[in-house]
Amino acid sequence: MKSVITASMRKAGSSIIDLIVTHILNAKGFQIDRIARSVPDSNLPEHEIFIGYQDKMKPENVYYGVARGTYVSKCNVM
Repeated sequence: MKSVITASMRKAGSSIIDLIVTHILNAKGFQIDRIARSVPDSNLPEHEIFIGYQDKMKPENVYYGVARGTYVSKCNVM
């Protein structure tokens, strides 16, 4: 199973979608690594966290959560 990341804009129901997708993919056996959860504890803006995390992303069997913003198009997602 290929890894998954969802993309959304802020204030577009992304938190609800993230919870639903997390539940479904967890039930299907995906590992859950919701990158955005590290944003509140970081001094970096969210887009820098996602872009910097790319080298740690695995191409299979992981759900990386929701990325919110226009920076998503700059990420090298598998």
